[in-house]
Amino acid sequence: MREGKQTHHIVAINLTFTSVKFVHAGRVLVDGPVVPGAIHVTAPGVAVEASYRLPCDVLHIFVAQGVLCQCYEDSFGKAARGPIELDDPSLRRDATIERLGQLLAGAEFWDRSDRYIFSDSIGRAIVSKLVEQWFSCPATTPQRSFGLPKWRLNRAMAYIDKHLVERIKLNDIAESAGLSRMHFAAQFRLALGVSPHEYVLRRRLELAQSMLLEPGRNTLDIALNCGFNSQTHFISVFSRYLGDTPYRWRRNNRRG
Repeated sequence: MREGKQTHHIVAINLTFTSVKFVHAGRVLVDGPVVPGAIHVTAPGVAVEASYRLPCDVLHIFVAQGVLCQCYEDSFGKAARGPIELDDPSLRRDATIERLGQLLAGAEFWDRSDRYIFSDSIGRAIVSKLVEQWFSCPATTPQRSFGLPKWRLNRAMAYIDKHLVERIKLNDIAESAGLSRMHFAAQFRLALGVSPHEYVLRRRLELAQSMLLEPGRNTLDIALNCGFNSQTHFISVFSRYLGDTPYRWRRNNRRG
């Protein structure tokens, strides 16, 4: 159980695929898979509880009221009329915030004098974007999603993980879930918010990230052992999704 700080909002950014039961103020918000880039904001003093079924990588940013007000003024050119409270419990997904979150998480391992200045700047950029979205787009009641039943989704995800190094065809994933190709693809996107193809790419990238932290691994070896067609294809996909080359990502995230 985690209770939000009385004076701080807590921004949680999911950085990897995971599965979780997430309870917000006594109500179950999520009970199943969560994609990278999913964002949740906990208002001050609100109790939440998360039970993870798979390994996770979640970035938490504690935001003081003063920072929220500064970000509001920077975004809209005027001061807020009163205290700012972001109290919509629904999960959001934003590719820009996901990428900024990856950069901020990676800065933890920097051995540079400007590390804290960089982290503060990226953190404020994330908060500014959330504040701008909040006041530009009114909160809406989440619509019920009729995606894949959990048992079919779990079978599809298990098939992908088992064959991650191999060439994976949509027909084969759909067959593992007991559905036709087109029916499966539509329901998979409803359930996770991404296509089966993007899910496979991101799982391969997560595997590649773990290999990049192992000593003695070169990018060609990693590319071939993560199911990519070539070293060039791997570097291109990695840079597109993570905003950095494998070499620079490894240099910035290597521990010790």
